[in-house]
Amino acid sequence: MTRSITTNAPHVIDEVLSSERQQALDEQCNKVTALLGSAFFNKVDAVRELEAIRWTGEWTYDNFWNEIDGIEGYTPAQLAKIPRDWITYVDLVRQFRIEGEPIKPDTYANLVTAGALIDAINYRNSQDEATVLPLPANPTQCQPFRGLLKRGPDHDQGQRDLSGFAPAFRRNIENAVKAGSNYNSNPYLPAVEQVDAVTAWADCWDALPSDRQYDNLNRPLPPAYQWSVSVLRASQTEATSKGEAVKLPSRPTVDATVRQATNQKNEKEAKEFQKMMADIRERREDISARNEQERIAAEIRRKEAAEQDEIKGYVREYSFAINEVLQASQKLLSFLKKLSNIKGTEYLAEMRAFDLGIVSCRDDVQRFQLLQERIGEIFKLASSSNPPTGIDMSTFTVDADEQEDLF
Repeated sequence: MTRSITTNAPHVIDEVLSSERQQALDEQCNKVTALLGSAFFNKVDAVRELEAIRWTGEWTYDNFWNEIDGIEGYTPAQLAKIPRDWITYVDLVRQFRIEGEPIKPDTYANLVTAGALIDAINYRNSQDEATVLPLPANPTQCQPFRGLLKRGPDHDQGQRDLSGFAPAFRRNIENAVKAGSNYNSNPYLPAVEQVDAVTAWADCWDALPSDRQYDNLNRPLPPAYQWSVSVLRASQTEATSKGEAVKLPSRPTVDATVRQATNQKNEKEAKEFQKMMADIRERREDISARNEQERIAAEIRRKEAAEQDEIKGYVREYSFAINEVLQASQKLLSFLKKLSNIKGTEYLAEMRAFDLGIVSCRDDVQRFQLLQERIGEIFKLASSSNPPTGIDMSTFTVDADEQEDLF
């Protein structure tokens, strides 16, 4: 069971992760790592997986947080300054990487945008197959359309339901976790509602010169970042020219001396924090390496214990079978000695002639010969040292037939 980090994490789950749920989280994170190391569309799928992890809230209880809290050389007060937010989890705790580099908030936001835009374009193409729009080839091409994609409503009073997500946890994320000036934790609306973004994407593609719309295989090519920015800016300028000018709110004036002192203080604190985070990140990698070694050692110990248990099982089964044969043979020998003493072995002839139907001893000598052959096979196998021969259904069929011969 992992311990709670209630004082640091913006969560609402009043429990800790069981070992089974921690293992499931580990497996999901391993899947994300594999997807991030491959092509663009796989990176989008990786972020989809991360969003699923994010909205469960279980990441706030991930046992990997304990490694951050246990970094030597730092006081609890210093470690408490580390944000317990989603980007810190992605970067520092789980150490997800794209081409060896940490995932920056803007990169993450672009990949989330790409996923929403790709879904919306795919939906539009499924509705109108006459003109198939291209899909973006990288997250940069999606960035200009981020503001056009519609998100879920703000978490206002009475707005307690958002299908597929945890509203109360989303509220805590919205209030306590800030990953940048453009941060918005509300998830994107379904593809069917993203008409504005798809229309803008189609307009940017339609504006391309005809020789740049398709490749040599007649596949549609997505508009580049700068092209989309220029087309969208021109559309915005045209729309603004038809309406009233928007008056921007005035900013409060701040004394230059105070502003300079504040900026210097903030810059100093930022440098100190960045230095501490870099040091912790480096130590975190060492801790991860040691934990991985311990995990491998534990797995080896587990396999060795399983092998020992398997050997013990075979020893018990073999020993019991030998004892059963010895006990049965001793019982048979005692009976024959008793018969020999009281009636003589000549009495066996009368016994063989007496037929009780199913119960009979008229073929006792043949059965003893078969038993002698069995004992010979047992001795031969017990005194041999052969590698495994494999198992097939014929083995069980033969054994069953030979078992019937004894009765």
